[in-house]
Amino acid sequence: MAYIGGLMKIEISKLHADPANVRKHSDKNIKAIEASLARFGQQKPIVVDKNNVVRAGNGTLQAAINLGWDKIWISKSKLSPSELTAYAIADNRTAELAEWDMEALGLQLAELEVDLSDIGFDEIDMTALGFDDENKSTKTDPESEWEGMPEFNQQDAGPIKKLVINFKTEEDLNDFANLVKQSITMKTKSIWHPEEPKDSAIDKVYET
Repeated sequence: MAYIGGLMKIEISKLHADPANVRKHSDKNIKAIEASLARFGQQKPIVVDKNNVVRAGNGTLQAAINLGWDKIWISKSKLSPSELTAYAIADNRTAELAEWDMEALGLQLAELEVDLSDIGFDEIDMTALGFDDENKSTKTDPESEWEGMPEFNQQDAGPIKKLVINFKTEEDLNDFANLVKQSITMKTKSIWHPEEPKDSAIDKVYET
């Protein structure tokens, strides 16, 4: 595979972090890059200018230094300084705009025989995705949750008839309320006759 610019492996001591880099790397981010480099090695080069200033891949450079590496693969770009700055911003921004398909991600992670911390997922991330401390998925088949549950028939709780009643005056409304022996105000939207007690969530709880 050919790269635009020279691809080579050089001593890290010859490289310089970009002092104008606007992308900040948290400790969590650097640790994730370290874990990836340690497990998979460097799978793509970092981009440097003619003066060996890293223009894309400063996080990778720092992670490599933390791991004690003395050499790293680079791609030396021939873009102008302003174009390189624009490229560095675009490189970070395009990655930032991507989104995860959380359901598909969870399924893929469940099939991987790797420590999820090696690919940048900490304990909080794994919990949110449904994994336990041993990287095992805690998600269950929704259908299996009903096994052993009692049979349940959903009854039709709707009315057999709806009737719109119009009142010319508030006095007429109050007369009707007294007639059906219910509290009806100007904010009342509907009533049952005879009056039915309001459902409570506790009424729907199944207990063994």
